[in-house]
Amino acid sequence: RAEEAADFDGTRIVGGSAANAGAHPHLAGLVIALTNGRTSICGASLLTNTRSVTAAHCWRTRNAQARQFTLAFGTANIFSGGTRVTTSSVHLHGSYNM
Repeated sequence: RAEEAADFDGTRIVGGSAANAGAHPHLAGLVIALTNGRTSICGASLLTNTRSVTAAHCWRTRNAQARQFTLAFGTANIFSGGTRVTTSSVHLHGSYNM
């Protein structure tokens, strides 16, 4: 890790490579309407045609929790375009400790 840090060139991903637009259609941008009236963003991955997974911290913050999610597939702009699915359904993993 120290060697990688010494060679850090300012890019965000160490040892990665650029992906072409549309190369990962199972990935979604997640626009989150919070209970405090603010909006947050995260990422999600499509698991099946009716289920996606995201990190638990995308659902709840210290001050608010999500009231609605909009998943944006097939767009480079999370706030417009692509295929959009809106839901308020959340299923937390049984072992998740809030």
